[in-house]
Amino acid sequence: MTRLSGVLGALGAVLLLAGCVAPKPASDGPFGTEKPGRYMVGDSFTFDNPVLTWTVVSVEGETVYWRSDKGDEQVTGHDPLLPALGWKNPGSGGGRRVITDIKGALFPLTNPGNMTFTSKVENWTIKDGQATPPQKWEYNWSCSVAGQEAVEVPAGKFDTYKVICGRYKPTELEFFYSPKIGHYVVMRIDDPASESTITRNLVSFRRMELLGPDERQAVLPPEPMMEPDPLPPPPVKAPPPPAPEARELPPPTPSVSTGNGPRAVLGAFSTEENAVRAWAIYRKEYGDVLGGLKPQIKPVTFRSQGTLFRLSTDKLESSGTAKEVCRTIRSRGGECFVSTK
Repeated sequence: MTRLSGVLGALGAVLLLAGCVAPKPASDGPFGTEKPGRYMVGDSFTFDNPVLTWTVVSVEGETVYWRSDKGDEQVTGHDPLLPALGWKNPGSGGGRRVITDIKGALFPLTNPGNMTFTSKVENWTIKDGQATPPQKWEYNWSCSVAGQEAVEVPAGKFDTYKVICGRYKPTELEFFYSPKIGHYVVMRIDDPASESTITRNLVSFRRMELLGPDERQAVLPPEPMMEPDPLPPPPVKAPPPPAPEARELPPPTPSVSTGNGPRAVLGAFSTEENAVRAWAIYRKEYGDVLGGLKPQIKPVTFRSQGTLFRLSTDKLESSGTAKEVCRTIRSRGGECFVSTK
């Protein structure tokens, strides 16, 4: 699925056939290239790296509810190329996403298109049985159809359309969408933290539209599945009352010390000049967090993207310091992650 946190693991293998074969629109089936298919209760998809199965447990109009075999839940629309709208894990937390300002369209895929949208996310974690205050951030995404390829994965051979999406660079995400099954069969993610590309391949699937009536009856339970509860908002503690005679003071500039710990990575950019510009923006927006830190710009080569320029801080004194810097920046809408490289 589109949830990024579920794919961070060892790099999986994808077998690309030597030639590029134009996919044949599935005019004789329920799916194709004109528009996304419709999910049904019982649809399921198993991907590797790590192996995880998501199954549709309820559909209400344009809203699709999923549950994984590990107990996670998420909410999506019917378009498999758009990110999840909500997610929840009883033990670790959850989040929600609002997609706005959609311009353009990817479908019909036979007329390669471009689409942009704004993604507003809030995410919270469970700590000591309580939900932490949500972190919020906003990104502008751009997606486009980038060609056609024949691919082979454990689930079989598929003619696919390659769709690329990105925020700072055009191909942070790559989907290989199969009109035959109305879903992507390969998803690749550039992971700047490990300076590698993570790949997830379709292992098996079930589309109820492709089954006969008897086969569907064998899959569905005798009683209709109940619609899952909507994702609840995270509990937020009321702020304490102000101390008597409190004086308003300017926010202190945190003392961030350098050392031999990890760095705070702020993004990867197509040119060194863009990385320098990005540092100027971060200094303007988050100068109270970055303090007197200096920028470090390093060329990093990705298999699918070529060379990008990674922007990070000096090495910080500890992992805790780096995590706190990134936590503060992300809570205010910036991008930041901790890396030991």
